[in-house]
Amino acid sequence: MEKAKLYVDYLYVGALLGFSVEVQFNPTELSIARTTSWEGVPVPERDFPRTEFKGGNAATYNLSLFFDAYATDDYKSSKPERRDIRKDINKLMAMSLRTYGFSLPIPYPYLGEPPSIIFVWGGIKLFRAVMTSINVKYTMFDSNGVPTRATADCGFMEQSHPLDILPPQNPTSRTETRNTVRVTQGDRIDLIASNYFGDSRMWRQIAELNNLDDPFNLRPGSLLNMPNV
Repeated sequence: MEKAKLYVDYLYVGALLGFSVEVQFNPTELSIARTTSWEGVPVPERDFPRTEFKGGNAATYNLSLFFDAYATDDYKSSKPERRDIRKDINKLMAMSLRTYGFSLPIPYPYLGEPPSIIFVWGGIKLFRAVMTSINVKYTMFDSNGVPTRATADCGFMEQSHPLDILPPQNPTSRTETRNTVRVTQGDRIDLIASNYFGDSRMWRQIAELNNLDDPFNLRPGSLLNMPNV
């Protein structure tokens, strides 16, 4: 089975140096969590509040990774060479550091932050994220005290790309103003219509306005114009 990878997706690192970490053993499970914020607004004429949407929160996922210095094809050959798992661990640690751990004079604030990460496993490509936590536990050592086995529990949180900036609305424009919705992983057009208008049947108007050939196959990260109703 194809091995999973964590790619550093940043302008100065991803494009120029192409840092990545190949997962030695694929995860046994992958769960993604996402929450939205709602607020109950009291209405005097009703016995229960009117729910008001306050926006979506960043999606999160966690990975539990296992490393074994002896579980490599090279080690099983006639001239065994033990894998140094500290190199993998250091790469993972660097994903939580500014400028990937390099001391570089970075003039732009976005590039001076820890890098963005993309998890890819076969046909699975998750949303852009940042590492929010990493907990490494070394579980086996050789006679010289060098770690030979380890587990790393990593947490990630969804992050928009630095260039994903909506242009400001020109107050002097005479064109009809439109609201937009950015598609996230797992979104469906009928659910977007239900969340935005309170009516899932509005998906047809959204599809027509955006000239969607396949409205039920939305591309994560794309913007949808919302009809003015």
